[in-house]
Amino acid sequence: MLETSLYVTLGCILTVLVAIFTLIPSMYFGLSDRVQRRSHVVALLLLLWALFQSTLSLNRWYMDRQAGWFHHSFPYFFMTIILLLLFFTPRGKEFAKHLHPRFLILPQFTRVFWLVLGESLIEENQLPEIVFFLGIGMELILLIPFLYIYLKMHETPKIWIRLTHVMALIITLSELILGYGSIPSSIQIWSTFSPNYAFQHFPFTLIPSVLFPIYIFGNIHGIIFPSIKKKS
Repeated sequence: MLETSLYVTLGCILTVLVAIFTLIPSMYFGLSDRVQRRSHVVALLLLLWALFQSTLSLNRWYMDRQAGWFHHSFPYFFMTIILLLLFFTPRGKEFAKHLHPRFLILPQFTRVFWLVLGESLIEENQLPEIVFFLGIGMELILLIPFLYIYLKMHETPKIWIRLTHVMALIITLSELILGYGSIPSSIQIWSTFSPNYAFQHFPFTLIPSVLFPIYIFGNIHGIIFPSIKKKS
């Protein structure tokens, strides 16, 4: 495990768990009976994925500096496959469009906890500042329109909902790409003097493998399905 403050380690675990469980209302109050019945199954699968990633990191899977690019990017490939299945296959798209878009915004508010964790990891020299290249302030400001959309989704024009999700998606992808490219490995591109040690160690491997995919899924869903469909 990484040598960090106990509150930072526990904060990371709690942030990931909160993000997972705040996904449940989007399914529990889903727009179809089938989605509502599967809410506990999806939450269980996410918890198992988090447990699997924790096992890999505790067994030093991501610490091999001589390993190839696929070794370190394994969770990102899994994330990409799941997103493609959910948004580009008939069954997946049918499931995704019946998630409640208002409640799917809830996990986005855990960005506050991620930013606090990020700042703490930067101070402890475990995360390079380049990860927040677009600025922590920009991500905080973005929570304001998210809060407005959550409270007044029916009154918010679709274009503004989509624009908010596009901006959030760009921020998360930039953090994911810059974080991945600064991991001390054979494919490191950035921050050679201040590498990204956090994304190699438990529990911080859960940030790119579990937390970011939840954000990205919610943002893509908000872009494709910005309004509430009729319940079926």
